[in-house]
Amino acid sequence: MAAATEKSDIGELKARLSALKEKAAALEQVQKADAKLSAYPLLVQLEEKVPGVPHFKVALIGGLAFMAVLFFYFFMGMKFICDMTGFAYPTYMSFKAIETEDKEDDKQWLTY
Repeated sequence: MAAATEKSDIGELKARLSALKEKAAALEQVQKADAKLSAYPLLVQLEEKVPGVPHFKVALIGGLAFMAVLFFYFFMGMKFICDMTGFAYPTYMSFKAIETEDKEDDKQWLTY
């Protein structure tokens, strides 16, 4: 019985360690994004006006991006998303195909 309890404790510790590693990696990404966003004076000024909120710039940009996605989905619907997927991506890939030396991708993307 003690061996089973010890195994479950080890499993629980491994799960906690894994969760801590994921949290540390996420925090590192947030800090990198915060450092990049510090280059914009407007965001720095906004962050100074809201004391006590760590990484306000990252939360603000993330929230705005989320709201933009919701806006596009609810007000422009799936038609907008399908149009962008069916037009913007092939257009981008066509320009990329023109820039490469390979003729196979030209044939694929320029006949699309």
